[in-house]
Amino acid sequence: MEAIQAHAEGTIAAPMKLDGVDVKMRLEGKALAPLIPGADVPALHQPFSLESRLVSNGDVWKLSSIEGDLGESSLRGDALLDMSRKTPFIQADIKSRKLDVGFLKSLTSGKPDKPDATPQQFPGLDMLKTVNALVHLESSEITGTDLPLDDFALDLALEDGVLVINPFKLGVAGGKLVAEIRLDASVPEPTGKIAMRFDDVPVSPLLDPFVQTVDIGGIVDGQFTVGFSSDSIGTADGRLHYIAPKKGTDLTFKLDRVRNEQEWLLQVSVDGTFRGAPAQGSFTGQPFHLLDDPNAAVPVDLNLTLADTRAAIKGTVAELGNLINVNASMAGPGTDRLSRITAIDLPDLPGYKASGHIVRDHDTVKVEALRARLGTSDLAGSAIVRNMLGDGKPFIGLDLASETLAHSDFDQLFGKGGKSTDWLEQFDKLNANVEVAVKRAIAPKQVVFRNIRLDGVLKDGLFKLTLMRFQVAGGKVAANAAVRVDQIKGTDKKKSLRGTVKADVDNVHLAEALKPLGLGDNVPGWLNADIDIALGPEARKRTGKSTVRYDDRQGTNLEFALSQTPSATVLKGDGTFLSEPFRLSGTAGPLSRLVSDHRYPFDIYFKMLETSGQMAGSLREPLAFDGLKSSLEISGPNPRRAEPVVGFRLPELPPYRLKGDLFRQKDIWRFTDIKGTVGDSDLSGKIIVDNQKGKPYVNADLHSNMLDFDDLAGIIGGIPGTEPGEVASPAQKEKSAALANSNTVLPDEDFEFDVLSRFNADVRYDADRIDSDTLPLEYMTLNFSLKDGRLLVKPVLIGAAGGVVKANIRLVDKPGERPVRGEVELEVDRLRLENIANAYGIADESFGSIGGQATFQTRGESVAKMLASIDGQASFMMAGGALDAMLVELGGLDGGEALLTWLGKIRR
Repeated sequence: MEAIQAHAEGTIAAPMKLDGVDVKMRLEGKALAPLIPGADVPALHQPFSLESRLVSNGDVWKLSSIEGDLGESSLRGDALLDMSRKTPFIQADIKSRKLDVGFLKSLTSGKPDKPDATPQQFPGLDMLKTVNALVHLESSEITGTDLPLDDFALDLALEDGVLVINPFKLGVAGGKLVAEIRLDASVPEPTGKIAMRFDDVPVSPLLDPFVQTVDIGGIVDGQFTVGFSSDSIGTADGRLHYIAPKKGTDLTFKLDRVRNEQEWLLQVSVDGTFRGAPAQGSFTGQPFHLLDDPNAAVPVDLNLTLADTRAAIKGTVAELGNLINVNASMAGPGTDRLSRITAIDLPDLPGYKASGHIVRDHDTVKVEALRARLGTSDLAGSAIVRNMLGDGKPFIGLDLASETLAHSDFDQLFGKGGKSTDWLEQFDKLNANVEVAVKRAIAPKQVVFRNIRLDGVLKDGLFKLTLMRFQVAGGKVAANAAVRVDQIKGTDKKKSLRGTVKADVDNVHLAEALKPLGLGDNVPGWLNADIDIALGPEARKRTGKSTVRYDDRQGTNLEFALSQTPSATVLKGDGTFLSEPFRLSGTAGPLSRLVSDHRYPFDIYFKMLETSGQMAGSLREPLAFDGLKSSLEISGPNPRRAEPVVGFRLPELPPYRLKGDLFRQKDIWRFTDIKGTVGDSDLSGKIIVDNQKGKPYVNADLHSNMLDFDDLAGIIGGIPGTEPGEVASPAQKEKSAALANSNTVLPDEDFEFDVLSRFNADVRYDADRIDSDTLPLEYMTLNFSLKDGRLLVKPVLIGAAGGVVKANIRLVDKPGERPVRGEVELEVDRLRLENIANAYGIADESFGSIGGQATFQTRGESVAKMLASIDGQASFMMAGGALDAMLVELGGLDGGEALLTWLGKIRR
């Protein structure tokens, strides 16, 4: 017997027979069961402390005025044990201020002091035949559980193996649960019945301890009866009503029993609305097999329709989900409705349907006979996952085939508001075998890949791409690789690749292949390549030389040679670009570091179209050309020479040389700390290009200490100054000479206004000092904005002739309208007449100041046409002074003759 401490005070009439006992006693011990012979109830195997009066009369023992604790429960009341009967009889009336749920749990579990004991089968049927009982138990407080329970009461009657509990009452989070339980274990095949009624029982408090990620809400009312025997199980008149008005949910569950060819089954049907969406469904199965055997195979037949989404599962589930054998299917018009009703941020996928046979055997899951369609894409095949719960590496096996895969169907799966996974981290975390065959894959911008075949094996960190081939843009690509990810010594996270990569590219048309990158228009030729790359230590054994050839068959023929060592990659390029010499040379980091967390260094020099440049810096993500930090030096005879590269019209400017720092972060480019010259003018500042919203947005802040006004002529379609001492390219000098021999005074070359619709911009430019041979200009500030093809220059401030000229210019008010219409608002303040006249040598005796304003409308495609069509009104005032004869003529007496004389001076 376990150690029990006892203290008794009273009398015993027949001590030898232990009869006629009448004592007050106090008992303490680790278990109460040894004091009750034949009643080895697990619940009595708990520490106890008990005070009571004990009276015996033969084989009848009475405990009165009981006060004490059993485990965590407090006990008060009376009890009787009658051993004179054929079956021991217990009667008790117990009131508990606090009842520990562990007391009830122990009725169906091993002894508390033996945690490794094997649980008895519910509900301990053999025990019911060993004792008869009448018990009343109640408690106002329930402990030992996370569930909000209180006000517990039951009346229990057990006689000859027949157990009746009526009523069983329990307060649940302000609601009530009332039940009647009957179990007949007296017969060889036990039978039973449970009738339950719910009154305003909240659901969330019951589920929160188990399902903490979903807010269920709502209350449940209703009742159902479950009856079971050896050959039947089911319900009668079972109906539950769940309602959550604030969430738009109102569901009715109906429980019935149905008979198949072999047994009775439980059927649950549901109908109503869930979060405002219609919901219908049914479940047919036999979960009560688990009462007899927790590992039993339970038939499952589930059908559910919710928010136009249909799901079906049919098969068996055993060992509490560790063994699954089901056929499953799911179909719906898209995931947007599911996102709304489940409050889960799902990717926005198009209409879909999928079916397959799912088998789980503990830590192995197989999906067989997979058939799926998502939008226009389809997929078929099988998959297996092994060791998904074990201590070793999981294994994934895929054997998939598709007629069509469209990127547009899956693009929402990538980067949905979350952090992208570092795929290198997975190399050492799993093993895999992948076989994929796709007849047609549609990438962004409708680039089509055909006849794709991919076979790969990942084992213990080594990835072997035994075969990859596909057809794209009229050409073929084939590759194989054996690559491993190495940890870089002395670091925790930095990694590099080691291994070999070989690929052959045969006659791929780049204009089509590079459409996803928006570069197709600039590379209309064909690509051929022989790639042989050694990464990491393998590069010490062989250089891994590669050759890439590009030919557009119209004057561009380029060949790039790439060679490598363990510490560097050397790149050389030669050929012709638009029938002009092309040259490129440079070095970069080893190719093994392309995927590491190290920044990837490079130093590249290029020369083409008479333009040369050099970039030196590094990339955080070189494969995406992202995280760029570099210096840039670029020079050339004229920015317009670079038009074939940038793809749109550039201004005619004199020779330039610029340098600065170039950055790229995702879709934002920054060219900062710019310093250099354009013609005879200096230039500094910064330029930012933001491509995040599709259409580029340019924000620039530029400054010149000294602006040679002739250098701006190309912006309005003219030619920069070419007089002796002016910086100009040979081509610009030649064009200037041709213009001098023509009858054209003002630029008549049309602007390419269509270019203005390709980007938006806000630009600020100011010049501290202006050098002009023909105009009395002193300084200038201009701000212009371009949005959706509309150009607004507001304001232009020009210091001139000792005063200020302010202009607001609006062009292309209606994008696409031809000829282009414009409007100019002009204000003139205190322009000194002698400064204007002396600048042109047309006055000797003019002085005073002029102020006024004017509004002009114009139309045309060039400066000459706009000036020729100018129309409007002006008013000017002169404050004190005199005019010479030429200015009088300009005032209207002979304005035409004077204007021609003036323009002749400018032209000369």
